[in-house]
Order: sequence, then C-alpha cells, then structure tokens
Amino acid sequence: MAQAITTTETNDDTLNIVVKPEKNQTPQEALGKMTGYKNPEANDYIIRQLYAIVGKDQLPAALALMDGIAPQTPLEGMMAMQLVTLHHMTQTFASRMNGKDNTFAQNDGIVNRTTKLVRASTALMETLIKSRNQGKQVIQVQHVTVNEGGQAMLGQASR
Repeated sequence: MAQAITTTETNDDTLNIVVKPEKNQTPQEALGKMTGYKNPEANDYIIRQLYAIVGKDQLPAALALMDGIAPQTPLEGMMAMQLVTLHHMTQTFASRMNGKDNTFAQNDGIVNRTTKLVRASTALMETLIKSRNQGKQVIQVQHVTVNEGGQAMLGQASR
C-alpha cells in the first residue's frame, strides 16, 4: 500500500498526483499495485477515469480504496475502479435523501437508483471474489452434530 496520496493543480489546470510509495518501491510501482496495471499509460487512463467521476478532492481517497482492494490483474483493476465509482455514486445518491424539500416521488427515485447501484456493487464484488477464487467455491462448516448411533468423518472425502 502506498503511504500517502496527494493531488495538486497547477496554474494551467494540470493535475499532479503525488504517491509516496513504500520502501524499495517506485511511485509507478505503487500506482501499479493500486490499479492492477504495470503499464504507465494504463495507470494514467484508469486514474483519469476515476478523476472524472470522483473529482480532485476525492481522488486520493478513491485511490486509497483501490489500494485496499489490491487488484492483482488488470481485470481486477477495472473491477476495483468500478467498485470505487459505484460506491461514490451510491453515497452521492443516498446523501440526496436528506433534501428537506424533496417530494415523495423524488425520494422514491433516489431510493430506486441507490438500490440499483447497491445491487450492481454486490454483483461486481461477487464477480471479483469468483475471479480471485478462480471459480472455486469454498464452504466452511462451523458446527457438526452427530446424534446417537450416527457416524462422522473429519477430513477430506472422495469417491
């Protein structure tokens, strides 16, 4: 994880992103860990898309969220960016529920859109998990009861 991410704008509206990497890591490597890409052009593309959605003030937090998701591949990087932007949009819509002058119809629309965004986020998270597990489903048994006369086996079973 990068230790610090800051953004500054220059007089000519250029956005500078400063990433303070971990020890023995270049800033480009730190960005690559956040985005899942090793290619500087791909990192630039992903960051520009993220910036267009969340804005300058939220960009460091959005990149930190991507860093927390820790994408391992470019595909995971795209999913991480989509999760972060879906989260941003969900929170933006949810905050509109506080509008004092909202009509019932407006609030109903806000709830409807927010619900759709939450569902999309959930589906994307499931896809990311499946991608990381390579489609394998893991079932963990928490409790087993063996009644009198029953038999139980611990360990792997095969036919």
